[in-house]
Amino acid sequence: MWQALYTELAPKGFLPIAVAFDSAGTAAAEPWIKAATPTYPCLIDRRHIVAVLCDMVNVPPAALVDGNGKAIRRAGTAARAGRAAQGG
Repeated sequence: MWQALYTELAPKGFLPIAVAFDSAGTAAAEPWIKAATPTYPCLIDRRHIVAVLCDMVNVPPAALVDGNGKAIRRAGTAARAGRAAQGG
């Protein structure tokens, strides 16, 4: 889903950043990231710092951030944020 949105909306400045919240780190998350073959940034957060800072409790979590770094839609599900990015 995110790769398709990125491909479509990148010319308009859309950039998804995936964050894997996995205490097992690279060994657990990297195979999933590689399988998805994303061309956008993917990070691995072993200590769930991003989840705490962004108050992300839904699975999978998502937030839309504008070009100024302001969260315009926070802590929703990834599917709902994807629809919002498409204007829905």
